[in-house]
Amino acid sequence: MYEVIVIGAGYGGLAIAALLARRGHRVLVCEQNKVLGGRARSDEHDGFILDWGLHVNRFGDAGPAAEVLRRLGERIEWAGEGRAERSLVQFNGRLYPRPDSVGGYLTTPMLSWPDRLRLMAVLLRALRARPEDWYAVTWAHFVRRTTHSPAVLKLCRLFNYAIYAPDIEVASAGEVIYFVQHALKAPAVTAQPVGGTGQIIRKLEEVIREGDEVRLGCKVDRILLDEGCVAGVLADGEEITAQAVVFTPPLQRLFRLVPDEALPTEFWEYAANLEPTACIAYDFGLREPVPGSSGSVISLDGAFLMGSFPSNCDPSLAPEGMQLASFLNAVPARDATKKPVMDAETMRLRRWIAETFPGFFDRVLWERRLVIPLVDGVHLRVGQAYPDRHPIASPHIHGLFFVGDTVAAPACSADIAFNAALEAEGLIEEYLLQW
Repeated sequence: MYEVIVIGAGYGGLAIAALLARRGHRVLVCEQNKVLGGRARSDEHDGFILDWGLHVNRFGDAGPAAEVLRRLGERIEWAGEGRAERSLVQFNGRLYPRPDSVGGYLTTPMLSWPDRLRLMAVLLRALRARPEDWYAVTWAHFVRRTTHSPAVLKLCRLFNYAIYAPDIEVASAGEVIYFVQHALKAPAVTAQPVGGTGQIIRKLEEVIREGDEVRLGCKVDRILLDEGCVAGVLADGEEITAQAVVFTPPLQRLFRLVPDEALPTEFWEYAANLEPTACIAYDFGLREPVPGSSGSVISLDGAFLMGSFPSNCDPSLAPEGMQLASFLNAVPARDATKKPVMDAETMRLRRWIAETFPGFFDRVLWERRLVIPLVDGVHLRVGQAYPDRHPIASPHIHGLFFVGDTVAAPACSADIAFNAALEAEGLIEEYLLQW
């Protein structure tokens, strides 16, 4: 009998499985796909290494992904030694260096001197605030408490974009404040693993496979229960017993695995109404580098458009002399299945690329467009912020735990999953001691 069965082999599933395996627990990971990584998987195309959409490791060695690997006795190797390349912001039709410190915002040419002082007042309030006091308030409201300057409000979208909450009018101020406070303490706001997300996936897999099992192409059909406690799973027709089960996909995908009567109506309503984020991700293999391309570029002029050239920082991602470019257009999740809307948003993104980087499409060898209907399992808006999300340990089914980006752990995007794994490790160990 296994002690723990982990459903899903994305960041969250592999992280909690590796942490428990390192502590000597008998762990089985069930992944329905034929490859590991979930939404963080990597692909190879003509010598280029592609992540599944743009991924950000916030805070580098000070972030939760690095902390998980440290607990395992491993270390993430960062491209450029963890230093972010020079990034740009498109503001009122022009490109400016993206500020990377409070001092940078105080001197940015994007704002007039009076507006820089107004922005400083907003940032100082954010640095002094307690995130827990602001989770139920929008970031736009927080900014307007200090200033009604349209230019300052526009520039402050950079901070909700940083947590991938595209709309400043609904993004949770508490989530933004948490990010801002941690970003200013970290050696780097973002960092890029050498080889892309695959490096993290491989290191977690190696720890698990030292003594435990990963089954690929293994679809879990049901979580088995016995008098309100987890008893195991039914996977590919086989009943596999375990003392605890960790569900790591977004909570929206739990419906088919647990009988309705096992969880209260409020839980099912919560899971059904969770709003994820979505995007169009566009990758390009270029025969030669684009002049002037460096780090990332993000537009504050209308839609949330962003791009980067990851092979500049990590040459292993592209064949010698060539360049990998990755772009995204953040779209509402409700529109991700509407083909006419996605086609129009694709054209918007292509026009922006062409205008921002003249001659870009003359260098294209190949391109890959992905419409990703679920980027993050939860959009960090008011009502879906940290205190609103479901706890890691189920209060209704003993031995059922949740680790992923839809649960009550701090941070944003994949960092929620890594923080959830770090917290779940102790909760699961405490539960197993009862056996």
